[in-house]
Amino acid sequence: MTLSHEKITAVPKWALILLIIANIALAMYAYTLGKVFAFVSADLSDGFDSIGIDLVGLMQITLIAVTLDQAFRRTIVNLNRVNPQKKIPIIVVTAGSIIILALVGLAGFIFLFDRNFTSLIAASGAIGLGLGYIFQDRIKDIVASSSLQIDGLVSLGDHIVIFEGDNRIPETYQVVQMEHRLITLSDTTHGLIKQFYNNKFLDLDYINATKQDPGRGFRREFTIALSAHCDCEKVTSILNLAMDCVVSKNTFFQPWHLCAATEINHGQVTYRVRYECSPRTDLPKDFTNSLVLNTIMRFLKAGAVDFTDNPSKAGADLDLKNRLLAFASLGFLVVLNEEDLDYLAKKSTFKRVAKDEQLIVSGQEAQSMFLLLEGCLEVKILNADGILVTVASVWPGDIVGEMSLLTGAPRSADVFALTSALMIEVKKDDIFPILESRPELISLISDILVERQAQNELVKNTREQGLTSHSKSKALSKLILKFFFNE
Repeated sequence: MTLSHEKITAVPKWALILLIIANIALAMYAYTLGKVFAFVSADLSDGFDSIGIDLVGLMQITLIAVTLDQAFRRTIVNLNRVNPQKKIPIIVVTAGSIIILALVGLAGFIFLFDRNFTSLIAASGAIGLGLGYIFQDRIKDIVASSSLQIDGLVSLGDHIVIFEGDNRIPETYQVVQMEHRLITLSDTTHGLIKQFYNNKFLDLDYINATKQDPGRGFRREFTIALSAHCDCEKVTSILNLAMDCVVSKNTFFQPWHLCAATEINHGQVTYRVRYECSPRTDLPKDFTNSLVLNTIMRFLKAGAVDFTDNPSKAGADLDLKNRLLAFASLGFLVVLNEEDLDYLAKKSTFKRVAKDEQLIVSGQEAQSMFLLLEGCLEVKILNADGILVTVASVWPGDIVGEMSLLTGAPRSADVFALTSALMIEVKKDDIFPILESRPELISLISDILVERQAQNELVKNTREQGLTSHSKSKALSKLILKFFFNE
């Protein structure tokens, strides 16, 4: 989204220098006519001397007014450049220019027409009151704009929460344009544009979320409709877990999200997913929604959430084969056919762990590897300082503990349950016939293991030099073949 603001117009530095030189040159010429400031001696009330002191005086007044105004504007531009966080708004600059031009113009009128100062001020006041009454709405908007910007109530790019209607429903907007009379807001959910006159905006019931939380980004949302026979509490838990995964893996998301069931209609429950993007990231809404939705669909599939309207499948979440089928296109299961899945389903078992429970202990002999279905695990190792640090998170669809199981090496990391978790436990004897019939699976698993090993080495600062990932994967494949088949 492009944010826009009225720009302060000012002549460049070299042009300002030329204006100053022109003032000096004109004053020197006026001196040859009798006085440095010709407008003091000029008198336009008795006629206009086009080539004498009257013309020079008029030119001096005009040139002085323009020079002072541009010097003022150039000073403000430089100040804003030095301190961009506290820019002086254009409304203040405009007001300053009006005051400068009015004062110089008033002084010029008094000198050039030889008028009485008191009577002129009185006449100007009367005219000002009349103009003020006629343009009172515009003046209110300009004063409101000054209040908004000078007091720092609202700035360009801020996120505003407006409570609308009798029910005070909160809607989030971003300030995308600020002008003399209008402030333009963009709805962060649907991208709709709203404009308010500045004085009307001040009357709104709103809070500036950015001013309260400088790290606040722009929020987006979408809805998902699922069959009412799905476990609502389970679906909500999976949605929040999926958002935790999205936030942890992508820097352009803020650590905030909200997932909840909002309504039920015609046998379907609508779930609303809200999340927050970084204020420094300008990504299309379709892109971020797609990224979030893909992760959510993966997690719902892993959690055996039924996407059909057939209630007969509502209890299928404990059917191990169905859970494996849900992952048929993910991880190492991608090479398995239905016969392989049938065999693995008969041999493998479900395993549940409670939050904070340790699943794998570093250094122990391997007995199993695990395919995570629900929940989140943390992989921890000791770094160079002997401190246990988290090197990876395991999300639904990931496998863990396979390094030791497939190579016979002791466990290289500790694994804890960050949340309560459900997984499929696969033992060596369970997978042996599949590896024997489908050796290409060994290469795929080797690639995954090499990538995870690289993460561990990066934290330990012990990464090996000179070996490519491909070479490491081939070496690991040989270890697996040797452990399983003595090759």
